[in-house]
Amino acid sequence: MHYRIGERLLAATSEADLGEHIFDLSNQLNHGVSLLATSDDRDRLARFNLLAGAKATKSTAFEAARNYLLIAWDLLGPHAWGREYDLMSKVTELLIEVEYSLA
Repeated sequence: MHYRIGERLLAATSEADLGEHIFDLSNQLNHGVSLLATSDDRDRLARFNLLAGAKATKSTAFEAARNYLLIAWDLLGPHAWGREYDLMSKVTELLIEVEYSLA
């Protein structure tokens, strides 16, 4: 149910407005992680979680940022360094920054 809501929200959101709705979008889609069938779907959701983590970091909501980034990390999986190096690198760098801020 939540995943369908997220998909509808995504379909109704322009690329320019994505940042404005990134928390709602990520939260809804994250409920449907088990429904993701392909690595492309998982990578797409990881990108949304990276955007949400970055936005939360800018607002100094470091706990929320950590949660989004850990979801992105899990979605990408252990083979992401070879498959999606840039995305995995961005997630890792921001996660390190967030963990440092929380220490």
